[in-house]
Amino acid sequence: MVVGQSTSYRIDTAHVTGLRASVLHDDAADVHATWVPGAGTLGASLVHRGHELLWQGAGVGAYAEERAFMGVPFLHPWANRLDGYHYRAGGHDVTVDPASPLVLLDEHSLPIHGVLTASRRWSVREAVAGSDRAQLIAWLDFAAPELLDAFPFPHRVEMEVRLSGGTLEVHTIVHAIGSLARVGGGGPAI
Repeated sequence: MVVGQSTSYRIDTAHVTGLRASVLHDDAADVHATWVPGAGTLGASLVHRGHELLWQGAGVGAYAEERAFMGVPFLHPWANRLDGYHYRAGGHDVTVDPASPLVLLDEHSLPIHGVLTASRRWSVREAVAGSDRAQLIAWLDFAAPELLDAFPFPHRVEMEVRLSGGTLEVHTIVHAIGSLARVGGGGPAI
């Protein structure tokens, strides 16, 4: 199904292992990018002149179900690993529960890659193609108690994926959406 169309730019809706995907096309540059909002707004594919440029790992299904890495994942609120299960941010002590289903652990049992890996909490705000680009905008409210236990600052994450002139750009904006939901380590750890 074509969502938007222009001379060079278009967006198709597809399903990748049962998940809805947006495929952004720049036909003039022969560049095609697939993003899967229901799997953490995963950049699942980037094809240029018929060649896949992203590592495919075990595929979108394994990423969505097992968080087996591939493509361009969105890692938030920390992108690499923490050095333990406790950290301090913005004057607040936070304890991360290594048994939480939201937390990935590295080979040394340390929290890695945040808590949104393969998250199904994302919503698409816009998927349009115009005369100068194909664009997808997705958002997620980071305000659920289990998320705030890992990072106690309510916010909205907005990701804009733009394909234009043969170039893929990904912009991420974080907007504060209120006061702290958890102060000074109170409440359950995630």
